[in-house]
Amino acid sequence: PNHVFISGTVNLGDFVGSVAGEVVQIELRAFNGSILDSIPNVTLTNAGAFSVSTAIEGNAYVRVRGRTWCAQTNGYFNLVAGNNSAGVFNLDNGDADHSGEVDAADIDQVIAGFGGLVSQPGYDIDADLDGSGEVDAADIDITIANFGALDG
Repeated sequence: PNHVFISGTVNLGDFVGSVAGEVVQIELRAFNGSILDSIPNVTLTNAGAFSVSTAIEGNAYVRVRGRTWCAQTNGYFNLVAGNNSAGVFNLDNGDADHSGEVDAADIDQVIAGFGGLVSQPGYDIDADLDGSGEVDAADIDITIANFGALDG
């Protein structure tokens, strides 16, 4: 089969930590929403860039989801053998429980982890939404600012 390469850039909203090494999941979806290919554990560069390969050719939406970021779907691309650009994905932060929506459960999770430090046992990396190494007021602010955001 021909190899299809897809590249793009991910902007992780409300994140002050290092983007390098953050992991996203990329899905290729048909017009009806069915998943054609799922590529987990895609590591971003410091600039948020990614590049993946797939055997899927033809029309597909490209969907990206981060650890605590709601998914965004871009375009309806005609994927061909060779290089394909999926553009820029701007992801809303705050989905600490990975439910696909920033809601009260996410605020509860951040509050439960409040005061936790990366150097301490019990630190909840998913509650540290901004990647600062501490679960603090900034993380609560992120859930409030993005309350209602949904996977797209």
